Amino acid sequence: TNWNVVDAKEMFLTSVQQTKDFLPFMTAGSPFQLDKVWSKKIVWVSPKRDQWGRRVLILRLGQWNPSDFSVQHLYTATFSLLQMISLEAVTQVAGTVFVADMQGFGFKHLKALGVEELRCLGSFLSGGFPMWFRKLHIVNNPRLFNMLYSILKGFLGPRIKDNVQFHGYQLPTLLEAVPADILPKDLGGQSNDADIDLSVEALKKNEDRVLAIMEQLKYLSQQ
Repeated sequence: TNWNVVDAKEMFLTSVQQTKDFLPFMTAGSPFQLDKVWSKKIVWVSPKRDQWGRRVLILRLGQWNPSDFSVQHLYTATFSLLQMISLEAVTQVAGTVFVADMQGFGFKHLKALGVEELRCLGSFLSGGFPMWFRKLHIVNNPRLFNMLYSILKGFLGPRIKDNVQFHGYQLPTLLEAVPADILPKDLGGQSNDADIDLSVEALKKNEDRVLAIMEQLKYLSQQ
């Protein structure tokens, strides 16, 4: 068995600390209360796994308008999707891949993502959430985002830092790493809006479980 008690304890304590430090970013609304996020179709989990059995979460960060909804709502939507797939036995072993599309990233995003928001993201990716993040693919990244990443990098642990891949505007290299049937058409893929909506529909069907997890997080944050 690969079970390691020390690693498991460390992961648990790290996730508890994440909850204490960043609770508002994880509990800003229930799945049904986050429709303003879902309607923009900027974050979802593909219904298909990649060639290694990993889940793939796609985030169109550059298409997010901070005046439409807060960072807390965006983070909570992302956290809720990951919380849902973290319960899958296959995902617990295979892990998850991020694809972050930065097309449209500008000064309004730079202004909205301050140090506290970046600390939260860095902590989350570096063990604050109990999931194996295998790879973070960043595509369509302008120079302005690269400036932001230089700050975020300081909050990332070595494992995730070593697994960040920048593709720039080269979609062919992204397609070499992530199957086309997972990626949306604007990233050179073949998936459609129906695929985008499936993970959100599944999350809403499990709202009671999501709310129960949020209550557990609030309890842990007070301990």
